[in-house]
Amino acid sequence: MGDGWKLLAIEKNLGHQVTVVKLGNWDGKGIDEYYQTNQTYEPQNSSIYKTAKTKLRNVNFGFKKVLYRLWASYPTLKLFWYVWRNQSKYDILHVHSMWSIVFFVPFKPKLYEFHGDDVRVKPSMYSWLRRLPARVVVNVFGWNRKLVVSTPDLLSCVPGSVWLPNMVDTEHFYPMPELRVKGSALYCGMWYENGDHAIKYAEDNGLCLTVLERKKNDWVDYREFPKYLNQFEVFIDRKEIHSLSKTALEALACGLKVVDWEGNEHVGLPVNHLPDVVTENCLIKYRDWE
Repeated sequence: MGDGWKLLAIEKNLGHQVTVVKLGNWDGKGIDEYYQTNQTYEPQNSSIYKTAKTKLRNVNFGFKKVLYRLWASYPTLKLFWYVWRNQSKYDILHVHSMWSIVFFVPFKPKLYEFHGDDVRVKPSMYSWLRRLPARVVVNVFGWNRKLVVSTPDLLSCVPGSVWLPNMVDTEHFYPMPELRVKGSALYCGMWYENGDHAIKYAEDNGLCLTVLERKKNDWVDYREFPKYLNQFEVFIDRKEIHSLSKTALEALACGLKVVDWEGNEHVGLPVNHLPDVVTENCLIKYRDWE
């Protein structure tokens, strides 16, 4: 569940049977469309979900509020029902952030993977109350080493966790030097920072800076993203989160120089983010909890 293409890589590279079960409409950059597979199951009626969410914003309290909340929860419950009904087909469940699955399949071996907002103290789009249940699950299951995080900065947020590096599809992201524009730099705007560090770095180094404003839903389709990245010489990463972002890793795979949160410069994708390495490490962790 979650960013299931990592699991599909296990199927492609190592021959294991994998089924990805996820909620729909979480595909802002067209990633799911790019990695189309008949093993992906999306049990969400987008019209029900969007309508319920819209109505929830317009209802204060009372019976109507409860009904709309149940309506909005229906796709998630449907997903959990699917997992419960099919759990016997699989040796282990790899769960991305959806900690509540523990109540539906309590005895099935599970690997929980956390990505950020659900467990990170700051910055996080979630309120402390919304993060509280995840913290409870982390504290209950952390002792049994069933928790992994996708970036090293989250290790301090999830006691007992281990780092499973994000994978970069190096067949999709690779250098295209013929597209490179000399003296160009890219920064992706984030809701939690103003990007002043990127502007300053570009000014200090004589770079022409392009800001991709994700805060304003300024996205590039995943299919075209490698070509877009390859237009630049430098990628200036986020500052408030002290780990390389997924986009920074993709930029490294494309041959860009990446500037991290401390102003350090990186060149070349680290080996531990290569697909073969990540899938092998993921299987090692599966075997630990079978």
